Amino acid sequence: MVDGERVEGVLPVRQAMFFHFSSHFRACNMARPTVEDLQ
Repeated sequence: MVDGERVEGVLPVRQAMFFHFSSHFRACNMARPTVEDLQ
């Protein structure tokens, strides 16, 4: 079930899984330290 709706068939299930897990691995725009700042 996706958003309370039943998902059936290979392609719809595949798309639902892709969108679910892609949200976990999205690039976030955080300010991260770089090696230039090391002494």
